[in-house]
Amino acid sequence: MTASKHQLLIDQFHQDASSGHHGHNMHIFHRDWHQNNTDPRPPEELDENWGTDIKFGSDFLKMHHEMVRLPADQTPKYMHHPSLTTWYKNHQHAQPSEWNPLLTIPPELGYEPDPTVYPDEIRIPIQQHAENQGLTIEQFLTRRTNNPQFQLPKWSTPEGVGPGEDGEPYTGARKLGDFKNLNQLGCCLVFPHNRWHVAIGGAMSTTWTAIADPIFYWGVHMHVDMVFEAYQSLQTLEESVKARDTIRPLSDKNFESIRKADMRASITLRGPELKSNS
Repeated sequence: MTASKHQLLIDQFHQDASSGHHGHNMHIFHRDWHQNNTDPRPPEELDENWGTDIKFGSDFLKMHHEMVRLPADQTPKYMHHPSLTTWYKNHQHAQPSEWNPLLTIPPELGYEPDPTVYPDEIRIPIQQHAENQGLTIEQFLTRRTNNPQFQLPKWSTPEGVGPGEDGEPYTGARKLGDFKNLNQLGCCLVFPHNRWHVAIGGAMSTTWTAIADPIFYWGVHMHVDMVFEAYQSLQTLEESVKARDTIRPLSDKNFESIRKADMRASITLRGPELKSNS
């Protein structure tokens, strides 16, 4: 199996970022950002104000927006180079078709593990981590599946969940307009985002290696970014919040099972160093 076109283009994008900006290595940047900005700890009970004062939420959304889709005429805060979509346009590369996450990942977004793309401070610990599990590094980086059958929850859409469906478990939000600010939205969205990473597996299973897989940009974070942009473009947000749907808490059993699963996924994505120290 050979690397897909978009895997090779993304590797070139990363190389350009490094060579053109004084050694700004994207793999190291992404790993370090997540190590320095750890996921929020889920609340122990439903709280409609949870996350509103946790800056991680807006930073998580904005940083990945800069990686993926920040327009060329906007100034980045975190990146030292153009976003991926701007880089594609500048080099006249056609973007892949939008991926429907309920369908199999298409061959144009295929991923063939290539440990050589990582700097030593990423590759060597990951290789050791893989060997501790009885795997080669290539086996560790191989996707668990190309058909994760996962999509972001309906509560992250403007339409929201239906009458008999559960809302967001920690705040009770039932539609995008129910989130009180970007902090809250990002804090809630990071958990299904984490589960999506882990469901695909392989390189995507840790922030140390995820950005080498084209589904990181053109799949998971493209969809996360569409939620971010949809939230920003909501009209009369204040009225939307005032019209917040009635909160219906999950059962204690369901709440706790989701909370435990989210905490496990957060630990997995931290990578070998932080996982071993947790």
